[in-house]
Amino acid sequence: MLADEISEISFQREFQIWIYTVGHAQLLLRSNRSSERGTRLDVLFKGVEGIQLPTILQGLVLTKAPRPEAYAISKKIVVRLRDDQNVFVCRGSNYVGFVIAGVAFAHEDEGYHSDPSYFANSFMPNNQP
Repeated sequence: MLADEISEISFQREFQIWIYTVGHAQLLLRSNRSSERGTRLDVLFKGVEGIQLPTILQGLVLTKAPRPEAYAISKKIVVRLRDDQNVFVCRGSNYVGFVIAGVAFAHEDEGYHSDPSYFANSFMPNNQP
């Protein structure tokens, strides 16, 4: 499965903050495969400017905030929202948070816990998912 750019998704499964890189301003959320689910799901945010999330997320409902709401959220945390950035509101049973980033991608595969992410090359300079 190819990675899809996303503006809205919903999954009733546990996610974790898997990787955050300052140098590349990227955040990877992962839901590993389990006995109940035979797939692994990665959500990658690129151009991350701000994050407010717990490290373990029970469920993930992600929506791109409309511009007025996005500006209000960014203003609360004193991050100037640029035209090329979005605020992705994230909700689950144990949290409400957000990620300020340029873009988000999702990819589902049959990889295992220790297998490299589909997005592994994205963490290298000048590469895209």
